[in-house]
Amino acid sequence: MDFEVVPATRSDLRKLASEKHLFYNKQDYRPGLTGRSSDPIPRNPTEHEAVFVAKSGGQVFGFVDVGKTWEGTAEVISWGVRKGFRNKGIGKALL
Repeated sequence: MDFEVVPATRSDLRKLASEKHLFYNKQDYRPGLTGRSSDPIPRNPTEHEAVFVAKSGGQVFGFVDVGKTWEGTAEVISWGVRKGFRNKGIGKALL
């Protein structure tokens, strides 16, 4: 499967928000785990956050939301790969 990992556009973020059921099951949501609401999909990254997506032909297959810690290091805030596209190296490429 050919895909590219690129910085997310606003359009990508809107698409992720509307298709979150394709990335997570409701029981996978863990409120408070990321310091946000129970919704793991990034919507409005802060200046200390970056969101990258794996996509091909305009379709988003995965995402990673990376934040900067107070120590200046990076941490993964949330990430996901669309059901049906797992075990194809997408998550590995995102990380």
